Amino acid sequence: GLDQQLYSAFNRAGLMHGLVGSGLHISTLVAFVMAVTRSNRKIALGTVPFLVFFALMAGGTPSACRAVIMQSTLLLAPIARREQDAPSALGLALLVLLVQNPFAAASVGLQLSFASVAGILLITGPLFQRMYRPWKKKRPADRHRLRLFLWKAGRTALTGVCTSLGAMLFTVPLIALYFGQILLLSPLSNVLALWALSLLMVCALVLGTLAIFLPAPAAVLGTAAGLPGHYARWITLLLGRFPFASLSTDSRYCLIWLAAVYLA
Repeated sequence: GLDQQLYSAFNRAGLMHGLVGSGLHISTLVAFVMAVTRSNRKIALGTVPFLVFFALMAGGTPSACRAVIMQSTLLLAPIARREQDAPSALGLALLVLLVQNPFAAASVGLQLSFASVAGILLITGPLFQRMYRPWKKKRPADRHRLRLFLWKAGRTALTGVCTSLGAMLFTVPLIALYFGQILLLSPLSNVLALWALSLLMVCALVLGTLAIFLPAPAAVLGTAAGLPGHYARWITLLLGRFPFASLSTDSRYCLIWLAAVYLA
């Protein structure tokens, strides 16, 4: 239901994963449940059937199915007295999907989903530690509440940037190959807009449930809850108009530059 201008802006800003049924939404669901249950994994594990239903409702995309399998494995591991091992969970998810349908390996969605998570697991942690080391030394004292708040906000933004760079490690070449685009603004757009899309989803779940029983109060609260969505739309349109948000691989110079970046 998006108009062409907004659809193109989400694409150019590198925020399409915030719209489709993807691992972002499954992770947001699990994080919300863990927060509500105070990290009680046994209770959170009971939401796995709901996660499966959510993934199927969203179209059963490879990214959503991968996220459900990985999140279920990571929730179950401590209860089963096993290590939490994300690479093994990623491998298990790929095994399950390919046993069901070996031809799914040719799916662009599956390749992008697994490539993004592989990049995050490989470099996001070390990259964050390297960039966070000088930032950690500048932590204000607890009595300076405003400065401490800004410092924590900067740390959160740094986490988002490192996660985006990790996700881009293997997906940038795939997007260039399949779609002829090199998206440059993903780290910035994810920091600015992804929190709003995640918050909007949680609000929609809570208010959608409330609306079954109390439609009038839910409608009033929904007006305020829609503000993150309006903000995400505004920031996406703003970034989407940036001239170099997306480079075309039709130019050999862009490909030479991309190869040079990866060699460096």
